[in-house]
Amino acid sequence: DITKQVELENQIQINQRFEYLNRLVGRFAHDFNNVLTYLYAISDEMESYAKDEHLKELVSGNKKALMKVADMIKGLSAFSKRQHLELEKLTIKELYEEFLSINKKLIPSNITLISNFNDYSYINADRVLIGQVLYNIIINAKDAVIAKYGSAEGGRISIISEKQSINTPYVVKIGEFDTLSVKPGDYITIKISDNGIGISKKHIFHVFEPLYTTKNDGQKVGLGLSAAYGIIKQHNGYIFIESTEGIGTDVIIMLPEYKEIKKDDKVEFKDEQTKIYKLPPINILVVDDDPQILDFMDRVITLAGAKVIKYDNFTDAMNYIKMANELDFLIVDYV
Repeated sequence: DITKQVELENQIQINQRFEYLNRLVGRFAHDFNNVLTYLYAISDEMESYAKDEHLKELVSGNKKALMKVADMIKGLSAFSKRQHLELEKLTIKELYEEFLSINKKLIPSNITLISNFNDYSYINADRVLIGQVLYNIIINAKDAVIAKYGSAEGGRISIISEKQSINTPYVVKIGEFDTLSVKPGDYITIKISDNGIGISKKHIFHVFEPLYTTKNDGQKVGLGLSAAYGIIKQHNGYIFIESTEGIGTDVIIMLPEYKEIKKDDKVEFKDEQTKIYKLPPINILVVDDDPQILDFMDRVITLAGAKVIKYDNFTDAMNYIKMANELDFLIVDYV
């Protein structure tokens, strides 16, 4: 009987595909962020020199658009597990209300939306990323309901959250050869349900694979559920799906209940024009593989009064560090 050997080989192949996509998406997100950083920095500098109020408004609008793109790239980084989480104290109720305020028109009027937040306990989460997870799942539910009911009445999507205490670890099967081990602890469980077409047994264990879809040709295909899996995993949570073909689908998300963040763990950034403060005559080493970012950092830090030593690769920078007599600060973009 070679069943176990075949299962192991299949799991290795799946892991290799995920690893390849992780590297590809992570590299794309990194390079794109370099471009965004430069564009945002230039916009910020233009805004500081602009005298005309109309020009200031245009530049400010450009900065806001760049930040929206940065949030999109953050979602891609979530898939490759490379992004930094900006954690804050949130409830599922407020995230759902934010979704409705922006996206309610995406849900047809013949679909009934039901929400029930039994427990207002908090989670420690990244607002943008968990908001993206809710968006992906609710839009998938909407598509499943439309596929079953069309424009007729009867479609339903519900979202319920409640506190759940797990005392004993247990295992959930999420793929043909993959499982989740749920650890004991206090969780906020979010259940998003629909009464759409459901997912067949043939497809249910593939839903978290990148680019896998059960939708018809011509419909949008992407990294939705795979990205959601990566985001929830980085939040030390769990996500799994239960579905019956022709009946509907339940997506269950478990996120750890909020715990106090140490004061130094989070830095608040105000949406205001960047100010350049005077620095003492210190030596700052800057390492970045993007020449535009490197030149911009050199210009800004020198303007502030510090001395800049810059390198476009980590090897040369390390050689300098080994020989340097005076080095006060390092700014490194290293992938």
